[in-house]
Amino acid sequence: MRRHVRPPGEAHGAVLRTCLVEHHISMALETLSLPVQGMTCGNCARSVERKLLATPGVKKAVVDLAKASAAVEYDAALVQPVVIANAVRQLGYDVPA
Repeated sequence: MRRHVRPPGEAHGAVLRTCLVEHHISMALETLSLPVQGMTCGNCARSVERKLLATPGVKKAVVDLAKASAAVEYDAALVQPVVIANAVRQLGYDVPA
């Protein structure tokens, strides 16, 4: 995150000094291998991938049509595997328990 800071004593409109502020958040990232049944084409796989990436807490998702699976990297503090599986089920695909 970048934050603009005016050095003390500088007038309004003066050139701003840019400081890089690092924000450290501890995340418990985990990886889930999710079987996804019913995908028949590349568009199916892309739809599943987009749905997964739109799920809060999911950081990365890669769907493999040939293997009928999805590899999902997620923040365990924000989302549980059942929520991720249900997101795929909302699209009409089967995710075995």
